Amino acid sequence: MTRDVHDDTGAPICSAGDRLSGRLLLKLKRAGITSVYVKREVIVGVTHGMNGRLSRLDKKFARVSNDPIMDALKRAVAEKIREKSRGGS
Repeated sequence: MTRDVHDDTGAPICSAGDRLSGRLLLKLKRAGITSVYVKREVIVGVTHGMNGRLSRLDKKFARVSNDPIMDALKRAVAEKIREKSRGGS
């Protein structure tokens, strides 16, 4: 996360620097948060090709696979990965 996130009462949900995880995704969903700012993470020694990215995406969303909102988010991220691999912005 690149910015602190608060619920509608101003209570903190997460802080800048927190890692986006399945648990945090659920917490954000429950608080009605629909978008966040994230920093691109570069992982040394990991395949950065489209298939590697899509595989990591599947693993990150595995615990929330039955949630329609999380499925929509996963599809949007997967499409962005595919778009970037085709040379899109």
